[in-house]
Amino acid sequence: MAFTFNGVGTKFHGKRDLGNDGSYVTTEWFVFLCIPVFPIRSLRVLPTGEGSEYVVYSSWKYHIQRVALNGRQV
Repeated sequence: MAFTFNGVGTKFHGKRDLGNDGSYVTTEWFVFLCIPVFPIRSLRVLPTGEGSEYVVYSSWKYHIQRVALNGRQV
């Protein structure tokens, strides 16, 4: 998942195509000095509290699904 060190790495930007279930599409970008340089991938994210395939950020759990690169965010 996204990680930056001294302003270089990857970061998630954007929140589009909101679903009725609370899901949304975000895009992971390569960043240099905290400035997005090029997109890497887009993901559909669904905040949830349970499930087997999830990523944990602080106290939130998310189901993630890879989707085609979202041109409207790029």
